Amino acid sequence: MDYFVSLGYEVHAISLPGHGRSSLNRENINKYRVRDYLDCLGEEIGKVTPKPVLMGHSMGGFLTLKYLESNRLPAAVLIASLPQIGALPFMGRLFRRHFRATLRMFATRRAAFDSPAMVRDMFLSADAEIDAEELHGKLVAESLFVATEICLWLRSKPEAVTTPTFVIAGEKDACFTVREQESLAKALKARYELLPGTAHNIMIEPNWRETADMIDTWMTTDLGLQALFSPLNASVSKHSSTREERR
Repeated sequence: MDYFVSLGYEVHAISLPGHGRSSLNRENINKYRVRDYLDCLGEEIGKVTPKPVLMGHSMGGFLTLKYLESNRLPAAVLIASLPQIGALPFMGRLFRRHFRATLRMFATRRAAFDSPAMVRDMFLSADAEIDAEELHGKLVAESLFVATEICLWLRSKPEAVTTPTFVIAGEKDACFTVREQESLAKALKARYELLPGTAHNIMIEPNWRETADMIDTWMTTDLGLQALFSPLNASVSKHSSTREERR
């Protein structure tokens, strides 16, 4: 976020209910459904003027696509996104790699990675800019009902999306395969980029800055959105930018 601000962008981070700085307004995260997350996303996007470029990582990529099925934005970036086939293949990988921990999720009705070792294996490369212990401490439990929805019956519909999209995949992503990401990009007719040696949490991998520059170039040069984000070409010191985390 801070890097995009330094490039002259106004940046907003939208925390879903029960995530980040958002309060848990229900007694348990499992009370939330995908519909609740989409309502939150739509409400917060509606507060931003002009319409923003929406970026979604992992499940956030799935929510981005579901929002774009009935809404159009200037552009969207999907970073290591949940593919259109849903999360069942991911869940199978999780069971194979961490059988007991995954079984405990369902037994305790708490969808959370229970150890730094699990976080390291599924999310990070050896050179990530955060260690597994620190990242594990920042994670929150997910709604088990949301996990069930995206595993068993909810799917995104790329054919309904008219917003220009950019799909970014990590070569070493343990959650979603390169083939799944390529298929998603093809279905969206999106720009596609595979990052060599990069794991699932692309934002904290060693090449995050190059990835951010790639996104910036795509938005301003390839799509010609300079007018929307004007004055991007001015020096940062002359452009008043804000960094805001919503909800």
